[in-house]
Amino acid sequence: MSDYKFKIGDKVHKIKGYKWPGVIVSRFQTLDGFVRYVVECTVPEVAGALHIYNGSEIELDSHSSSSSSPKD
Repeated sequence: MSDYKFKIGDKVHKIKGYKWPGVIVSRFQTLDGFVRYVVECTVPEVAGALHIYNGSEIELDSHSSSSSSPKD
């Protein structure tokens, strides 16, 4: 299995375009072996909505620390 850049529970946001602040709720590999992260949005207007990103599209939220999280 590939090394993951982020862990479940990390607070992140999208780097370019709309920010999409949220929390990593899942991570997986595609059938081709590419790592993807599911980010649940924390903006009240769309809270709970999910987007899937690769690791180069998101970064840790510098305003918060990552929390311990369950293993997947």
